[in-house]
Amino acid sequence: MMLDVAPDQVYAVVVGIDHYGYGPDWTLAGPARDAQRFADWLLGQGVPLKNIAVFLSESSWQEPEIKAWKARLRDEISERLATADRISSYFAAELFPKLRTLRRQPCALLVYWGGHGVLDDREWRQYLLTTDAEPNNPKCICVQHMLRAAACRSMEHVQKQVLIFDVCATSFGSLGETNQPMVVALSGTGEFALATTQYHIYAASKGQQTKDDKEKQRGVFSALFLQALANQNSCTLADVEAAFKAIEHHPELEDQYPVLRKDGYSVDHRGRANPPLSSLARDLLSVTAGLRLNPKSTQRAYLRSLPSSGRSVTGTDLQAYIKDLDDTRPEFDDAAPPLIEFAKRLADICNKPELAQWARANAPDGTYMLLEGKLDAELRVAQRPHADLFVLMEQRDSAAIQWWLETPDDRSDTQRMTIACAPGNPLPTLQEHLPDIIDTALGYIYDNQDLRIGFIVPTELLIAGFENIIVNSETGDRRPLIAGYQVLYHWAEPLTVSNLHPRFVSRRRETQLAISNYITNGGSARLVWLNAGSADGANPKFYDATAQQIGTPGPVCLALEHVSSDSEDTRIHSLAASLRAGIPCLLWLPQPDDPGQSEIRRAKVQRSFDRHELARAPLRVPHEQANDYEMPTIEGLGIVWDLPEYLPKAARHQHRFHDPS
Repeated sequence: MMLDVAPDQVYAVVVGIDHYGYGPDWTLAGPARDAQRFADWLLGQGVPLKNIAVFLSESSWQEPEIKAWKARLRDEISERLATADRISSYFAAELFPKLRTLRRQPCALLVYWGGHGVLDDREWRQYLLTTDAEPNNPKCICVQHMLRAAACRSMEHVQKQVLIFDVCATSFGSLGETNQPMVVALSGTGEFALATTQYHIYAASKGQQTKDDKEKQRGVFSALFLQALANQNSCTLADVEAAFKAIEHHPELEDQYPVLRKDGYSVDHRGRANPPLSSLARDLLSVTAGLRLNPKSTQRAYLRSLPSSGRSVTGTDLQAYIKDLDDTRPEFDDAAPPLIEFAKRLADICNKPELAQWARANAPDGTYMLLEGKLDAELRVAQRPHADLFVLMEQRDSAAIQWWLETPDDRSDTQRMTIACAPGNPLPTLQEHLPDIIDTALGYIYDNQDLRIGFIVPTELLIAGFENIIVNSETGDRRPLIAGYQVLYHWAEPLTVSNLHPRFVSRRRETQLAISNYITNGGSARLVWLNAGSADGANPKFYDATAQQIGTPGPVCLALEHVSSDSEDTRIHSLAASLRAGIPCLLWLPQPDDPGQSEIRRAKVQRSFDRHELARAPLRVPHEQANDYEMPTIEGLGIVWDLPEYLPKAARHQHRFHDPS
């Protein structure tokens, strides 16, 4: 048995990339031979050759050692090239369909990847560069996307999964690239399978490079780990963990610190996720059991508590967050454990003093005071007022770019300025002029204000990567725009009933899919759907305020609609189509004069959605109601009462909320 299944039910993807399109300076000594050795170990465990897919660079397949290895295997192994498209196509068209045909049989999955890797500049995601990565075209596969694809509901019978990544964990910015990572998506994402257990192993911690042995043609971690696996009497998940612990502090690794992450779930008699927890984690879970916690607020607290959220678990399961944080070491020895930080952050975000008391009682000596200081400093920064620099491109083929500044007190607002550009290609113009535009804007605002950049663009420019334009930071160094400023995209695409023609809905679905892939696979800016169908829709400050007010952390794609009582059912029909296309929506309702009518109004809206069978939509409509003091962030449709006191000053204008029809 191997990972609790017969060896012929084990499937493996083995990738070793020595050569890249960046040139000879990028050549590695080891990944291809490590991939060969890993495949040989699998064969020695009884895994059939037909279940093993090996991906190498074209040059590696021509090397004498690899050719001799192929000959020993009677040339029965396919020469698969480790390009982004070939690897993605294998997962989508071969591996996942094959595994789905075996749904009545338990299976296991192993992945080995050796080569170059980077973290995105926010350290949220790990990218695996493929052999066809080259200057200005850094093609790659996202680890987090791979983990989700392998653990989706259709793969629930693949219950044991081990993924090993012998790649560096340095910053993407260190590559000196002007383009964003060119992530090629993997299919298979969706709801998690509760019975799946994933062990993902990284050869290096955040910011570290991996070591290779050029003389022996091997990666140091890969060689040590493979030998430790071979020393085990069997190959269960416990054996994999034992092998990792046996070499975790091996002297050959020197200051390279590997990481083992476990995303493990069992299913209790009610079918709920039930990960194994330590006593401290179980204690925290019991404290949260009686609290009503907003899932998005919980996710935000979780992501901010991770030393490196590039290796975060996905979904909104509280037990998974607690288990992951409990398994994570703090970034510094004198820092509070991530689980303690999570409890404190959640207490502050959700106003739950019992969580703060728990965090204080369980924090190691001296760490809680440091944690309070850290969070207080973050809060002071977050409370600084923002000035908004807007950059408008009305159409892709526009011959001009407009920009203007809006400030909290309106006194420093500027008129719209116009810059000529080449029709259809605004990027070179922005690259040339944006640094000067920002310098000009900074001269108008006060020292206590932070500058935020908003691009108002049509569909075709949503994922143009403007946030990666190189500009001067306030400290004088040059870096991508997103590294120094908050960047938002405003999607100037009307969502109206007249646009429900099937061709438009199909186009919107394709656009949303592109945006979803962009966000999931490393797009670092938030996106706001700007309803340009309204007479007041050209004022993005209102939509910005809305996106901020609902409290979504990180990227968000919103469709905003205002509904009057006369057009309510028609507009709901429009939103229903968007929800079925997978587009999250936010529905604004005018607040009734009589507060007692609020529940009646909400029930009427709910019945309207029920008539449209919205329960079949990918994002289900909840039955929660927003109250006067808390606006919960809800996946799918959020019903939000139109009360000005919810909103920042710039959005407190009632006339902007009226339906133009």
